Amino acid sequence: MTQKEREVLEKIAQVMENLPSESLLAKCWTEEQKEEWQKVRNTQLYIAECWRYNFIYNQVYPLPEALNKPEVSKHKYDLIVLSVELYKAQWELIQVAEKYVKRVHAQPTKLVPNKVKNQLYKFFPDSIFLKPYPFNSDYDLFVATLKEEIEGAFEICLEKHYSINFKRIKNGVKQLIDIIDNANKKGGIYPKLHPKEQQELKKNMGWHRISFSWWGMILFICQFAAIRDSSIRQKLTVVNKSLIKAFELSAKASYKLKSFTSIDGKKVPFDKFGGVPVKNDK
Repeated sequence: MTQKEREVLEKIAQVMENLPSESLLAKCWTEEQKEEWQKVRNTQLYIAECWRYNFIYNQVYPLPEALNKPEVSKHKYDLIVLSVELYKAQWELIQVAEKYVKRVHAQPTKLVPNKVKNQLYKFFPDSIFLKPYPFNSDYDLFVATLKEEIEGAFEICLEKHYSINFKRIKNGVKQLIDIIDNANKKGGIYPKLHPKEQQELKKNMGWHRISFSWWGMILFICQFAAIRDSSIRQKLTVVNKSLIKAFELSAKASYKLKSFTSIDGKKVPFDKFGGVPVKNDK
């Protein structure tokens, strides 16, 4: 590993451990929201630490007991390790895919195959292509995907009213695992979903909240770039395998989690029948 590569990996670790941003903490107006922010930030600190162990120190991330961190359960440790594995696969894919993203952003109608042009404009707003390309390097693009994921997930809890239905999420995760598993049998290329399947996946995963995602665009562009570029196919397959492992672990953990609705920053649990929030008069 060169000194420059080591410096880039360290910069990535520093980004990880500073998410979500302090500016999002300033937007919290309840103690529950502040506690959630701190919980996510603490997890990111562990992820950054694991990243350094694995890719800068070339060591296995020690079990929590060795690090004297009893608050980290075995399940959380596994989730941290898998998250880092996925981020590494994501980073390596972006290093070979960023040039395609930049080209498509500049000339979407020329570089995207005719059969998928309608899908491009269906999933990604025209305004994205009218603005200057915002990244100077593959590193900048990768950092943008990290911020989208971590801060985007946290920003949901800043909404005045939202619901988290873990039953739907479990169903969505199962659907995603099947999709990605099928993709790996075809060189990383995802199968085409029927409109009904698309709507079901969006509903289960809560993707109606997402207006745009650079990571989504990267994966979309890689679908046709992988046809001719073997390095894209290889990296995309690694990403897909890491995604499956992460989804399987998340699905296992979600069985113990209870669905809820948040109203004005306060969580209200669902009842066990129809998913209707239980009123709490206390």
